[in-house]
Amino acid sequence: MGSLSRRRYKLLEQSKNELASSVIHASITSNTIFGIFSAIIIYVFGYNILNLLNVPSDLINDGFSYLHILGFALLFDGIGMVLAADASRL
Repeated sequence: MGSLSRRRYKLLEQSKNELASSVIHASITSNTIFGIFSAIIIYVFGYNILNLLNVPSDLINDGFSYLHILGFALLFDGIGMVLAADASRL
C-alpha cells in the first residue's frame, strides 16, 4: 500500500507542476497582449496623453519621442517574456 500512495503522490505532483506551468504561460501571454495594446494606445494617443498630463508646449515633441520609445519597449518586453517562457520549457 505504501508504493500505491507514492505513485499517487507523484501523479499529484506532476499535475500540480503542469497546472503551474499553464498558469504561468497564460499570465505571460496576457502580459504580451497588454504590452501590444499599451504600445498601440501610446502611439495613437501620444499627444493627447501629454496634453492630459499638462506637459509644457516646448516639451511636447520631446515627450512624444519618449512615449514612442516607451511604447516600442513595452511591445518587445511583452514578446520577450513569452519567448523566455517558451525557452524555459526546453
